[in-house]
Amino acid sequence: MRRGPAVGRAHSRWVLAFSCLVVSACVWGGCTERPPQQASTPEPESPYTGAQACEPCHQDLFQRQSASSHALTFRGVPPGWEAVRAETPRIHDPETGLDYGVVHRDGKTWQVAYEKGREQAAAPLSYLLGSGHHGISPLTHDGERWRYLRLTFFANHGWDRSPMHGRGNASDDDRNVHGWPLSDDDLAQCLRCHTTRLELTGAGVNEAKSEFGVRCESCHGPGRAHVEAMQLAGGPGSRRAAATIDRKIENPSRWSSSTYMALCGQCHNGMSSFEGVQQGTDDDPASLSLVLNQVHGITESKCYKKTGGALRCTSCHDAHNQTSETPAYYVARCSGCHAPGTAKKTACPVQPRGNCLPCHMPRVEVAPHTRFADHWIRANSPFARTPVKR
Repeated sequence: MRRGPAVGRAHSRWVLAFSCLVVSACVWGGCTERPPQQASTPEPESPYTGAQACEPCHQDLFQRQSASSHALTFRGVPPGWEAVRAETPRIHDPETGLDYGVVHRDGKTWQVAYEKGREQAAAPLSYLLGSGHHGISPLTHDGERWRYLRLTFFANHGWDRSPMHGRGNASDDDRNVHGWPLSDDDLAQCLRCHTTRLELTGAGVNEAKSEFGVRCESCHGPGRAHVEAMQLAGGPGSRRAAATIDRKIENPSRWSSSTYMALCGQCHNGMSSFEGVQQGTDDDPASLSLVLNQVHGITESKCYKKTGGALRCTSCHDAHNQTSETPAYYVARCSGCHAPGTAKKTACPVQPRGNCLPCHMPRVEVAPHTRFADHWIRANSPFARTPVKR
């Protein structure tokens, strides 16, 4: 029996298989020359933590601030948004010649344009700009660009044309049927006072790296170092924590009045030029810009100057709470300093027991369906000629 050639072929096959295994081991084991792979550089950790990190130690403040107007100045559109649940009338826009309404369908809220009762175009509401204290203006993003929509929901009126339409430099083509075009730079300038952190991408907002609304770190600064210091120190009740807290977080209540007012003035200094009113003030005491710039008004008042700056925004407004709408609340703030010295002397001879606000801090219409209080606290406010009921 001749088996030599078969054995030889089997032996050759084993040699070939073994050689392949050796080569493979060298390749996978790094025997071949190749450039070393560089480790990816980790993204630096943000100094911001977000408001949620404040809740464990400041639960009451966190809950109250979360429900305030500050916290709601920019947000997504809640399902079944309450402003849409009410009947939305058709609003005519003479610029386009179309009628507009807002509807909720397919799990989204839409601004719909109609011509002679028939739907012509629709744009989804992507985000809501404004807390609702005065109004809410919806924005849309179509995957390429932002638009400020043609309808705004006003707190004291309901739906109507948005205040910025008919102004500005955008061409008629850019305005289009849905609304006003906004570049990323325009939007960032607009939202600097409506967000704590904002990162835009070509596809819209990077929500993972943004924080909507005016939250804790807008006024107290980045909080990561503070949170980490408190964790290492054993929590807010420890002596060690008390010794490190001020070095790791800002406390505006301890700032000088001028510095404190500058913080508030970053946003409460007038409406943006997008709404047809340039920021800043002028020399006319009856100018609307003085009403729009609340911080300027306060610092020009005798109340601020005679108290050496002791009167500041938080004398009447708690930054962590919803702003009060009750006149009696503000009258009580005034009476804290302007109380009569004797039984025969009154703080105000005109309204000794009444509402002093319509004369000294009248509410002024600064935009359609939008009224601000004159914060100059003047004895003879030029806006008090026709006082507005509160």
